[in-house]
Amino acid sequence: MSNVRNQPCSCGSGIKYKKCCLEHQNKYTVFCDETGNSGSNYLDLNQPFFVIAGWIVPNKNLKNTSYIEECTTSLGVSNELKSSKLIKRKKARQKFIDLFDSLCINLECIPTFVFAEKKYCVAAKIIETLLDPAYNNEVDYSFTFDNLKKKELTEKVYSFPNESLEDFINFYLDGNAEKMTQCIRQMSDHAYSIGLYEISKLFKGALSGIVNNLETEKAAHASMPIKQWRL
Repeated sequence: MSNVRNQPCSCGSGIKYKKCCLEHQNKYTVFCDETGNSGSNYLDLNQPFFVIAGWIVPNKNLKNTSYIEECTTSLGVSNELKSSKLIKRKKARQKFIDLFDSLCINLECIPTFVFAEKKYCVAAKIIETLLDPAYNNEVDYSFTFDNLKKKELTEKVYSFPNESLEDFINFYLDGNAEKMTQCIRQMSDHAYSIGLYEISKLFKGALSGIVNNLETEKAAHASMPIKQWRL
């Protein structure tokens, strides 16, 4: 275990694991949600970004919901607090400000938001899915923790035609192994045609395990907690 603690952290920070992610493990819970106007079209040119916002909450304060309950009760809200509705009412705006202050100051919560380009997310998902060493005989297990290499390959796949990326995400969501196989072959051929021989070979390595890969991905999504991940 001590050897693992002293290894570079798998997040790619370059810092030892014991001084990086291990220090934060099980200390915080992240609650986040995608904004409603991000849309479900992964390659929508009119809305090319995912906007994700949320709170980083110290686990010691997870059960302290009194501030939220007081706010919802005073405003007569019986379900989810929607900021879009709160800011339209003068009384609600002040309650929103008070709640925000309480979460930050009294509960030590940290508001956070992320802008992520959809096309880059799709390219990263292609690398993460097709180059999984459990289902690709061309990929060594060390690749699992090589975030710099993943980033390098993602940036190359990002240059692929939009149609290829759109086909991948559609077939991935559908879980259609036959169409996904055809998509992978086309991406492999395209990579080869533009001199990306390594990616072409790696993609071909994903073909034999694509059925099991998609089944595992589908099962993982079904069991994933919604809007909550532990650090």
